[in-house]
Amino acid sequence: MRIGSRLYCDHAATTPVSARAAAAMEPWLREKFHNPSSLYEGARAARQAIDEARDVIARAMRCLPGEIVFVSSGTEAANLAIFGAAAGCTNRKRFLFSAGEHECVLKCGPRLNSLGFSVEKIPLTSDGQMDLNALFDAMSDDVCMVAAMSANNETGALNDVATIAEICQKFGALFFCDAVQSFGLLPLDETPDATAISAHKIYGPKGVGALRIRAGAAIKPILFGGGQEREMRAGTENVAGIVGFAEAVKEAMEDPGRAERIQSVRDAFVQAMRIEAVEWSVKNGLPGHAHFTIRGASSEAMLINLDRLGVDASSGSACSSGSIEPSHVLIAMGMSETQAKSALRFSFGAHSEIEDAMEAAKRTKQAADVITRRIG
Repeated sequence: MRIGSRLYCDHAATTPVSARAAAAMEPWLREKFHNPSSLYEGARAARQAIDEARDVIARAMRCLPGEIVFVSSGTEAANLAIFGAAAGCTNRKRFLFSAGEHECVLKCGPRLNSLGFSVEKIPLTSDGQMDLNALFDAMSDDVCMVAAMSANNETGALNDVATIAEICQKFGALFFCDAVQSFGLLPLDETPDATAISAHKIYGPKGVGALRIRAGAAIKPILFGGGQEREMRAGTENVAGIVGFAEAVKEAMEDPGRAERIQSVRDAFVQAMRIEAVEWSVKNGLPGHAHFTIRGASSEAMLINLDRLGVDASSGSACSSGSIEPSHVLIAMGMSETQAKSALRFSFGAHSEIEDAMEAAKRTKQAADVITRRIG
């Protein structure tokens, strides 16, 4: 995707708000500003808009509208699922997290420990998937919840959500699935007890997400106040954001060929980057993800050079104090710290073109050549 002379290749981080979503939001930011919890005409219209948006998202998630809880982000959705499960668990004191989970899941661990729960990480395979044999071996009747994302935000690796759900059901454990990266690109598995999605990864606005909580799942609220969202998430709803979210979801549902088009762009990039120094991390993953390492070139140096050349990409790693730390995901996949510190993530989206991918590959090789003087 071109923005002036720059190439945006970081759709896994965020996507631009679509024209349709922005237009749908605009009235609710200005003249239709009313609080949906009030009783007069404008407020009732705001409540109806939320209800209609809930219906749209429920259809996309193949669930009941009453199972959708609007929240502020994928992070809040994960926290609601995890700590809501902890509040609902009585005799079960163990949480099992895939070692490749997003920080919004993993960083719940210390707080769970302080509440008297134990947290264990289930290892990844070399392909970046949760090790199902290790999960089964770790399961017992005292597991409260298992957390495993549908697609990894860094590598794009896909988990076998249906099998994980079967294992959880066998032991009576709850299953939380972070579907933020895959929603709108791949068919959604409706078997988890709780599923998180986020608007800004699907061409909607930032600051709004949703958690689907399966009817009957023992997940309790963690915010208390005015009783919004059927008392599952207190706080005045972001009406404009919710409306924009639903419009973006409609666009995705009306565009069944989107994933195939995005994959064709990604594949063009991968083909153009098939050079000796490049090692690919995941064979089969999300349609738009290209995750790889370049021998002899650190992620940090590459990203600086790419920025100078007008390419927006990512290492997919956490940045602390200005230096890129080795990714916990890649380490869990068995990579060395040196390999992990050479990782790059390019992710393409609905507005990316094959020409953009080819130009991005050209500039990436130029950036690497500056560092290694070996890649042409």
